[in-house]
Amino acid sequence: MGKIVGNILLFITFIHSVSCVNNQPKVSTTLPANVFITDNSHIAISVLIDSLNFNFLFDTGASGKLIVSDTVASLLGITDSLSVNSKMGYGFSPTPPLKVKEVTKSPLDVTIGGMLLSYEEIIIDNNSTAALNADGIISIPKGDCHIWHLDFDRMRLELSDSLSASQTAEYEDGTFDLYEHRGNYFVKDIPLAFVSEHSGNTYHYIDDYMIDTGSPYEIVLMGKGGHKGNYEQLIAYLADNSLNFEYLMRTGSEVIHNKMYYIAESGMACDTVQIINQNKSQSGFSMNILGVGFMYRYNLIIDLHSKILLLKKRNCSKDLNETVLSICGSNMDTYATAAHTSIVTSINHNSVLYKAGIRRFDEITGVTSGSMEGNTSKIFKMAEKGDTLYFSIVRNGHKLNIPVVK
Repeated sequence: MGKIVGNILLFITFIHSVSCVNNQPKVSTTLPANVFITDNSHIAISVLIDSLNFNFLFDTGASGKLIVSDTVASLLGITDSLSVNSKMGYGFSPTPPLKVKEVTKSPLDVTIGGMLLSYEEIIIDNNSTAALNADGIISIPKGDCHIWHLDFDRMRLELSDSLSASQTAEYEDGTFDLYEHRGNYFVKDIPLAFVSEHSGNTYHYIDDYMIDTGSPYEIVLMGKGGHKGNYEQLIAYLADNSLNFEYLMRTGSEVIHNKMYYIAESGMACDTVQIINQNKSQSGFSMNILGVGFMYRYNLIIDLHSKILLLKKRNCSKDLNETVLSICGSNMDTYATAAHTSIVTSINHNSVLYKAGIRRFDEITGVTSGSMEGNTSKIFKMAEKGDTLYFSIVRNGHKLNIPVVK
């Protein structure tokens, strides 16, 4: 997988709900598929199609579809029956929605860890697959009744037809009802409890959330959020009780201003969580989303036969972003703000920046090295090894100047 700054990949399509169908495996042996975390915080798995191995991103928010690149489509010989679909939109995609080629021929069988699954809707979209440096994107097929076991401790994805009593007993940190809507799966009544960084008071927010392993983020409020919680009240609370800033998100040629919040959550995560308020939804939908950044704290079982989600809290010291930084040997993640500064949202504790004194949630107002001045990435690329870079930082209202030797 190549090094790419991740975009939220949330596929929203207008399809009717379907009931659970008998999509039984044609291969009886089940072997776990290895899971890899890419350097843009997506989940990659190995799949087998027509005896050919491919690396696909696992995206439960792709509405039951299979998305492939032009190259993969040519190898599989599925380019002879196509229609151009200009209405398929992405929750965080360029505007207007991208035109993609939709395959309308017979279903395509895909093997994941020994299970043979059938996909009726195949999309050929070179834009998304190229941007994410993947052969394709795979979701849970519509009407599926399997049990999807995503184990981050062992880095594997396993499909089965039933759960043993011992497996169920292990997952005692949360059992939630699931329902399907427009090809995606939603968890009912997630009880989040946000704790004020000022007063310590707690705001309880219970609502439904879509499971989206294609989103590298933690919690996303699209449009006006879910239909159960008080969205306006939540946003007002977050504005007064969290670390928050307006950041810039580029989608194609358009720059969108969104709000990002960081706040302690004591109901589920027991950690500081990231909340993105995407109030300008490209799809027009309003919903809450749990991304892989949030789910990485758990091992989870998506039981589509019983329509439940089972959670088991992991004993992990690093969140998803910190893990990716460590694996890639990168320094830190930052977000560009509307005030033309950068907020450090994650930092590698083994990096030269951390050792020099830069910390998470520092606001970088400028970087200089000799006569050079500009943004962090630009100066880092231009500076020579051994050069000293001076970071102008605002931390808790105090201005700091931190020297870093490259």
